[in-house]
Amino acid sequence: MENIIYIIVFILFIPIFFMILRAMELEKKFKQGHIVEIYLAYILFSMILSFLAVKSIAFIFSSFE
Repeated sequence: MENIIYIIVFILFIPIFFMILRAMELEKKFKQGHIVEIYLAYILFSMILSFLAVKSIAFIFSSFE
């Protein structure tokens, strides 16, 4: 049951972090016209941040048990 909740929260956090990264306008840091690389970076950073957030939440909940 824990694994299912872990996966669901991970998947829910990906679009949240994607929107946060898009709001930061990181595309200004990349060369103009490299749209594929920009979106791949958004997706990669979103997944990394989502993983770190879920791991920290899991650590917090496991410390209370």
